[in-house]
Amino acid sequence: MLFAELLLGSKWRAASRHPGADLALPGDQARMAAATVFRLASRGFAQGSSRSLSALSAENAVPTLLRGAGQVVFCEKPQAGALTLAALAVGDPYLAVLGAVGGATATGTAAGLGLDGDAIKAGLHGYNGVLVGCAFSQFLAISAPAASVATVAGAAATAPLVAVLKPLCGQVPQYTLAFNVATLSALTYARPFADAPAPAVEHVGALDVVTAPLVGVSQIFVVDSAISGAALTAALAYQQPSYAVHAVGGSAVGCAVGAALGAPGSEVVHGLWGFNSALTALAVDVFFEPSPRSYALAGGGAAATAVVFAGLKTAMGTAFAVPALTLPFCAVASGCYLLHSQIPGLKLRS
Repeated sequence: MLFAELLLGSKWRAASRHPGADLALPGDQARMAAATVFRLASRGFAQGSSRSLSALSAENAVPTLLRGAGQVVFCEKPQAGALTLAALAVGDPYLAVLGAVGGATATGTAAGLGLDGDAIKAGLHGYNGVLVGCAFSQFLAISAPAASVATVAGAAATAPLVAVLKPLCGQVPQYTLAFNVATLSALTYARPFADAPAPAVEHVGALDVVTAPLVGVSQIFVVDSAISGAALTAALAYQQPSYAVHAVGGSAVGCAVGAALGAPGSEVVHGLWGFNSALTALAVDVFFEPSPRSYALAGGGAAATAVVFAGLKTAMGTAFAVPALTLPFCAVASGCYLLHSQIPGLKLRS
């Protein structure tokens, strides 16, 4: 729990902000956390390779950071990353700022530690940090300065986590595992759902049902906005039109499974059953050659992800008072990836 204590301090108190806990972070501990991160980053930069640091040179810094935002949804084009950040800003400006801080911190830490320069330039060391900032903006109801310190510390931790997880995952992509480890280390300590009030009963209209898949896409970044979801879909389409189709389609499948399982209508229309499924369907499109079998895998994987989400949501919420984050996606997408050697005609992209 040392990492959680570094992020949150030893004293915290439950409260109800979207859907988090109000944590008291003493000023001395905030300064201690910042100083610790600064020392680690300084040491890393002193040892970092020139190739890694070149990712943050004057001509590469902005494209690298934008790719980090886009790589949350497998988009490598800087323009798609810019659209992604704009979509977040439309839905929640505070979240967008912390997401950008997290992405910059994770990228800078990876460069300072001398990690793979090509991966850094591609944004593969930034996207977990972006998600850390997005999650902390919603699940930790603390002051903006304290949230910034927590984001810097948590995002910095994802860089070495990525390096450690890479050999452990073998041939399977590690997806957002580093984000889940870093974020849940803090949230398990904070227990944001421990005293969360029962959700209010909401009227669900036809428009809510229609826009639910788009909200599900926005919830990948912990944003609750159909407009943001539409903008993110545009970013996906800019990268690759099939990405947008699979993400929205996967989200729709997840929403449908949630409704079939008897989930509250408010959860479904707010996209909580869609985002993990959207990521799984998207991952299948990213890694597999398009074919009838890959389309079936995308749909089946999206449905399976929603079922896994149902179990993890209940188990983690009951046992630890935390959200499942993107663990359902990581679990099912990994299984889908391994099927390439088991199903004839299902081929990975070269």
